[in-house]
Amino acid sequence: MIVRRKLTGPNFHALRHSHASQMLADGVDLKTVSVRPGHSKASFTLTQYCHMLPGQDGEAARRVDTVLRKALEKAQPTKVM
Repeated sequence: MIVRRKLTGPNFHALRHSHASQMLADGVDLKTVSVRPGHSKASFTLTQYCHMLPGQDGEAARRVDTVLRKALEKAQPTKVM
């Protein structure tokens, strides 16, 4: 249809790739991203789109740090004056 109407622009595959890439960049979970383009395994999606996840390690470390700090605050005995 695109060829017949002499339309230009990205092909369907490029749109599909852009859609998956954008979802990952926006923080949509991997399983959801994998299902939308019809990938049979999330591992395939991860292999194809892992370049879209830079900074995820830093974010994971920040979240773990927050959880651990809260746990430490709760565990410390309250000082009585």
